[in-house]
This record gives sequence, structure tokens and C-alpha cells, in this order.
Amino acid sequence: MSMELDIGIDIEEISRFKLKREDNFIRDVFSEEEINYCYQKSKPEIHLAGIFCAKEAVRKTLNIKNYDIKNITVTHDDTGKPLIRLKSEELNEKYTFVISISHTNHYATSNALRIKNE
Repeated sequence: MSMELDIGIDIEEISRFKLKREDNFIRDVFSEEEINYCYQKSKPEIHLAGIFCAKEAVRKTLNIKNYDIKNITVTHDDTGKPLIRLKSEELNEKYTFVISISHTNHYATSNALRIKNE
């Protein structure tokens, strides 16, 4: 029995995300939930960059041309572990995602593993 897997990765400069919450880029890319999460932090740009990387990494695993990044939402469980929720319930049922987000003072990165549910 084989398992269908795919992996994606992304890295971004954190300085690109030093933006006000009203900025068009922020509104076009992030959900209200993600925006609220990031802007309650002392350095929102770190969290914006990390979440953006996670969304990009997940998008790369989907292999769907022009899949809108706003259809991917990053949430967190009670321990702070990042979780993925897709706008499409069909895709949420079809796939499970495991993601990791990390950052330094200058860069954020994320990798995503997409597992097809049996």
C-alpha cells in the first residue's frame, strides 16, 4: 500500500512584512483571524512572514494552478502548533497537512507535508 505525499517549502525576508494592518497586501493575503493573531504580537512582521511562508508551502503541495493563497488559513492549537484550514471542505476532507514554521531575526521559513487521506 502506498501513501500519497507531497512537500512544499518557502522562505521570506521578514522586513518585507513590516506593514500596517490596513495595507492592501495584508488584506489581500491574510484572513481576519490571521491578521488579528499577528498584530497582537510585539513584532507582527515575524508572524506575518511565518504565516505567509506556511500558506505558500501548503499551496505548493496542492499542485493546483493559481490556487488563491487567501483560501488557506493558518490557525494555532492550544500549544501554539500551526494548523491548516482550507476554504474548500472537499480539500479539507481529502488532505491532512503537517506544517512547521521557523524564523531568525531576518528570515522566516515553513515546510508543509500534504498527506492524502485514505
